[in-house]
Amino acid sequence: MIGKKKKTAIGFLGVAMTAALSLTMLPSTASAVESDPSLDNLVMNKTVQLEDNGTYTINLEAYAKGQVSTETVKRVIPADIVLVLDQSGSMEESQIEGIPSDTYTEVTDSLTNGQVADGDYYYKVGDNYYPVTAERQTIGVETRWRGQDGNYYTEDQLSYSWSRKSDGMVYNTATPFVTSSLKTFTRDHSSFIGIQSFWYVNDIDENETSDSGISAARAREKFSDEYDISSTTVEFHNDGNPGDDTSNDDPYYVAAVYTAVTREEVRTYQYTYSYIDENGQQVIIGTSEGSDSDPCTVSPLYTRDTKDGERLDALKYAADRFIDSIRSSAIANDVDHRVAVVGFGSDEYQGQWNEYYYSNTELFIGANQYNYANGGRESTYNSYGNLAADHYDEAFQSVNTSQGYQNLQASADALAGYGATYPSLGLEMANGIYASNDNSYTTSDGTKEERSRIVVFLTDGEPGDTGYSATEAQNTINQVNITKNTYGATVYTVAVLDESPSDSRVDTFLKNTSSNGSYTLATSTEALDDFFQTVDEDINNTTTTVTLSEDSILVDRLSEYFTVPEDFSIDNNVTVQVARHTGYDAFANPTAAPDGVNAVLSTNADGTIRGVTVRGFNFVSDENLVTTDVSEGGSTIATGNKLVVTITGVLAKDEAATNTYIDTNLEQSGIWDTDEEGTYGMVKAFNMPTTRIAEKSYVLDYAKEAALDVFDTSANRLDSTSDSIFSEVGEAATSLTGTYGNSAVASSKLTYTPSTMNWNGYDTFYALGKDAAYGDSRTDNMWAKVNVIPANNVYYEDDFTTSTSSGTVGIEYTGTWTVDGTSSGNTETPNTEVHGGWQNGSLADDAQYSDGSAHVLQNGATATFTFTGTGVDVYSRTNMTTGYVAAQLYKGEDTTAAALSQYLVVDNKAESGDYYQIPTVSFTGLDHGTYTVKLTVAATSDGRSTYYLDGIRVYNPLSYEQEADSTVSGAYGDEVGAVFMEVRDILIDTANVDEDGTASLSGAVFLDKHGDNTEGTYSVGEYEAYGPKNEVYLAKGQAVAIATGSLDKISIGLKAPEGETEATVTNSVDISPIPISSASDLYYQVTANEQGFVVVQNTGDNLLAITKVKTSGTGELVSFSLADMLSYANEFDSLNVVDYTQEPSDEDQTVTEPSDPSDTEDGDVVIENPSETPDQDDAAQPENPITAWFNNLINGIKNLFGRW
Repeated sequence: MIGKKKKTAIGFLGVAMTAALSLTMLPSTASAVESDPSLDNLVMNKTVQLEDNGTYTINLEAYAKGQVSTETVKRVIPADIVLVLDQSGSMEESQIEGIPSDTYTEVTDSLTNGQVADGDYYYKVGDNYYPVTAERQTIGVETRWRGQDGNYYTEDQLSYSWSRKSDGMVYNTATPFVTSSLKTFTRDHSSFIGIQSFWYVNDIDENETSDSGISAARAREKFSDEYDISSTTVEFHNDGNPGDDTSNDDPYYVAAVYTAVTREEVRTYQYTYSYIDENGQQVIIGTSEGSDSDPCTVSPLYTRDTKDGERLDALKYAADRFIDSIRSSAIANDVDHRVAVVGFGSDEYQGQWNEYYYSNTELFIGANQYNYANGGRESTYNSYGNLAADHYDEAFQSVNTSQGYQNLQASADALAGYGATYPSLGLEMANGIYASNDNSYTTSDGTKEERSRIVVFLTDGEPGDTGYSATEAQNTINQVNITKNTYGATVYTVAVLDESPSDSRVDTFLKNTSSNGSYTLATSTEALDDFFQTVDEDINNTTTTVTLSEDSILVDRLSEYFTVPEDFSIDNNVTVQVARHTGYDAFANPTAAPDGVNAVLSTNADGTIRGVTVRGFNFVSDENLVTTDVSEGGSTIATGNKLVVTITGVLAKDEAATNTYIDTNLEQSGIWDTDEEGTYGMVKAFNMPTTRIAEKSYVLDYAKEAALDVFDTSANRLDSTSDSIFSEVGEAATSLTGTYGNSAVASSKLTYTPSTMNWNGYDTFYALGKDAAYGDSRTDNMWAKVNVIPANNVYYEDDFTTSTSSGTVGIEYTGTWTVDGTSSGNTETPNTEVHGGWQNGSLADDAQYSDGSAHVLQNGATATFTFTGTGVDVYSRTNMTTGYVAAQLYKGEDTTAAALSQYLVVDNKAESGDYYQIPTVSFTGLDHGTYTVKLTVAATSDGRSTYYLDGIRVYNPLSYEQEADSTVSGAYGDEVGAVFMEVRDILIDTANVDEDGTASLSGAVFLDKHGDNTEGTYSVGEYEAYGPKNEVYLAKGQAVAIATGSLDKISIGLKAPEGETEATVTNSVDISPIPISSASDLYYQVTANEQGFVVVQNTGDNLLAITKVKTSGTGELVSFSLADMLSYANEFDSLNVVDYTQEPSDEDQTVTEPSDPSDTEDGDVVIENPSETPDQDDAAQPENPITAWFNNLINGIKNLFGRW
């Protein structure tokens, strides 16, 4: 039986138990100070499981196998600290070594992450050196299985049970074991002659006979001798009735030997190294991934040199460090430490004019100094009522506040050395400060408690003026006794001396001033600094010995990433059970806990639930202590119980979606008990299971349904972020309506469909699904935070219409219209490498209408839509029957005349042929904002009155400021800051360049090979205005060359308006042919050569259209030498050909032979450009009927429409 611990604070228990059950009463740091072997006797395990309904279930198990006693950390109590500091003349006159200097030395040896995190290192910026700090965050958790033999095994090498050979009876083991290590032994009586011939054989290899004719008890001894119990486990079972060795129950005896394993978690961290600059801003200088023993990747780092100097300088340095350390500890432990500073020098001094003052004996508040006054007699040295006693009530400065911290730094800096050594005066001021300040504080649960009181007494010599003064020594000790006995303060004494005092009186004096009868001798700056750091540790890391007893409690505190719903309760969500021990750390199924073992909720000060506490289970009682023994007859004798606590319905907060592994509980979760003073301390902490809530972003460039591959197995339900927390839903939600689109789960697939053309932000929601790679190890369930973001250009189909039933806000049609064709059922391919690019398979194969259909509008019909961005293209079909369309652009959503910004009138007639997806209406170069476009169809004088609306593309729906959002920029990658330029706007041909080979230009050069040039040499061509004015159409052999400079990413918009063709483009030092089969305008990324040139050449048989150049960054094209560009263009055909998706070759790769120039044909395409009016700045337009307006307009400016 385990003996009970003597209680010395019984009266405390009734009050403290309730307080202990509130987790706010526990220390913020609750791990054992160092590993105690007896902790192995307390077996604990915590698991967290994500359920199918999106809530988490916590399971905690614990049992004791023997006595447990450990040194643990107490709760940190707020402290009132008074620094009583010697600032006599000798502090300034005497020297001390090791004062940090203003010089630094570079560290040339390799440093580990742990060394940098724990050491004092500096980072150099210009001429300044900044202390380096290291923060670490868990980014991965690897589970390892460590065998008793010291080796590590994988999970597929393990088993959790073994079976008896004779009848297959299964025995579950308390811990997993290495499958290959298993040996089982059975008492064999199948071929015996007489009862004494029982024997044991190895079940794995029947030829291996262990022994014969021995008893069960002897066999147990034999196995224990034969197998090393430090590296193997031996199990014995007798499933029959207990009996002696010769009873008929012996055949049921069975044994097993195996190597047991224990589960270990190996965490990988991301270390972030930073410093605080002179503006108080954190500056990150690098990161590392790995463990404390892995190399730190930040270099160079420096150490600070030291020098000899005045003791006072060493005191200032150490005091500053102490203040910093106390502040850091206070913030980390969430306590309010307060510090006051007093300095002592001389006793009462009478000046030549009978003035009285106390030289250098004063109270510091910031840089202000308030002089000591004795016996009520005012000192005239520090006049105007500025006496120390008048300011005792404001002496304490909170280290948690910026003002308090700055005041303490200023006080330390204001220390000055002169005068004699009268420490009694400094201690008298300390006592006055304690008398003037209430030392009570209120805990987070509303309990009133007392602050601890600490005095740090520092002196450098004998008390008195010159030589040792017994009177001053006694006066000092009298004040120390008041400090200790009246105010309950602990006094730490440090003597700053070159060596131990030779005068025994001084040694005795120093010992008598300290609470523990000893003092610290500081002969160097390092020793003085160590003393102050020790005081800090004593204040913030008070340790005590805690022994497992009847007062034990189980505590589980949720981490900051988790919470519980409002209806959470003990009855509904917490189950407390016990499991009976069946032997060898195996347990029966748990049943209800006995009376007296129950759970209570632990709350914050505001009443919110932060965890659960279970009390009443005595782990070491005769009933519960887990033991296993074997009777002489071989029967297993098992005693004890395991405590099992299950908590359901736990929810993850929005803050949990970090995309990294997060802890599910705080360090205070564990088994707690009381020390001899009745104060609760942790016996042993629970393991800290982790979970990961993924964050995934999807960029959409096509406003169609997109399948989101959030999970590798299946999606189950959705949840909104409107309440910033995952809400518990009894019935899984399968659809959500967002601001810009709708998400849905169907057939285990997650989809998102945009619902507005005014897509000027992004939707965020949560999804729950199953993911074998990253999900819960038991259920595969995983939460994911999903962001759906518009690309830098988004294509909308003609059927993206405003609908009250579906909630879509898009195009609104009026008048006479029909639909030509049938939807092909296009879908979106999210996260393509190039926004609006060729990787969107649905658009890439649309040779005519995009998605197979278009709206056909007749005379007087309108189409209106609102968008946000910097530009818009409206795609149409053009042939000999299409007529006029007027396009009006309004600022905002107001479509009155006052809001009119621009209008265009376009004749959509094509003189020959039938062409699809032509951007006949385009508004570009707009300031980012919201605009409304209204299209109105009108008949021409020859009766053409048809307009086809096939699709709409919006450019830059998010502003550059929105793209700076970390979510957006992370998803966009190198597509951030896209600038779109119409190639036609920057086209250079013979009409605007004098081709003398010396021109310095900026733009896109149209290149042509003339039919009479048998060499096929490129020169600046005369562009014949083949296509619409906002596209450049190339016949076979024609090309466009662009100088891109050093832009990181360049994409070219290409399309095939009259059937499949081929474009050959620059691919670094190579060239790549690209088949172009889509009438849709799609972007293709190109890589410039080393001069920054890109050539796009039509090498197909049909027309090739070049629409826009898209760049990232500034979007500015560089100037170039025309001669250099032509030189590259005329080498173009001879360059090495590689696949478009292949990496470009090295510079020295051989090239293919040039092709026969006679293969290139001149083009002769008759497509004229659509007409448009100039921009209209005057908003006051006549509001006549549209037909009359068109007729008047056409009659007046008919000749302007010759651009087809």
